[in-house]
Amino acid sequence: MTYNTMKKINTLRTNTYGAGLVVYNPSGNMFASSGLLPGSVTIWDPNDGRILHHFTSINEIISAIDFSPDGSTFVTGGNQTGICIRNTQNWEISRVLPGHQGRIFHIAFSPDGHVIASSSYADEAIRLWDLDSAQQSVLSPLGRFAFVPKSSTIAVHRDNKISFYNYHTGTLLNEKRLDCAEAVKFSFHPDGSMLAIESEDGRIKIWETKEMTLRNKLSYRLETGRSPVFSPNGKVIAVTYIESSSIVLWDSDTGLQVDTGMGSSDTSDSICFSPDGAKLICSGGGRLGGVIDIWQLE
Repeated sequence: MTYNTMKKINTLRTNTYGAGLVVYNPSGNMFASSGLLPGSVTIWDPNDGRILHHFTSINEIISAIDFSPDGSTFVTGGNQTGICIRNTQNWEISRVLPGHQGRIFHIAFSPDGHVIASSSYADEAIRLWDLDSAQQSVLSPLGRFAFVPKSSTIAVHRDNKISFYNYHTGTLLNEKRLDCAEAVKFSFHPDGSMLAIESEDGRIKIWETKEMTLRNKLSYRLETGRSPVFSPNGKVIAVTYIESSSIVLWDSDTGLQVDTGMGSSDTSDSICFSPDGAKLICSGGGRLGGVIDIWQLE
């Protein structure tokens, strides 16, 4: 896919305040969105926008979600300190992982599906949960994290440096200081060779993972960039921009602008590509409540 054009094909509205996060399942036949108030998750059909399943937790703000790599498991985290693991066949809770002392703000499966990483400001630490042994370990101090694709490595950004650990053993493998503000979000190229970092100052920078050298800076109208994410084939990076309510696609090799989708329905909080790269899902909330835009890419 060359990603020459993007076109909005659907806008979905939720009955919650804020659509929160969005994440596709690996097969691409559904995606999940989290609502902030009340804490809820909706499972959608990306082709026609039908609601396939919905569950709500009255006492919980759901602030973190993810699918396992094989799509059989779905996890949520929020302000109830435990991680809820659900079977995607019936969406019932099969297991709860206790341990955090406060709201969980990020959660992710490892590439091999055997480890869950989660983080909470209350703990000031990242917890690694081994699903086979039911053991947990802690990476401290707290930082933004992401798993490196096709590896046994987790990257943590804190205090203007990035650290790479083996997520099975917790061993520190490498550490580099970066010339950028504190990371808000970051994501890896599908082969792990590049890293896109959104920093607190709203700038998006692309780094070469091996030596952590700066490759490109993505700048659009001096606007604040958010939620950078690589396409499944790694050719483009999608970034949302608050001021113009737009999504910009950038060439990951050259750092040049490929296309711009104008008129996102609301402030963009989360974006994700479909596994085949043909669709882009963008969620937001605030002025219009919970809104999810679906874009067709060609």
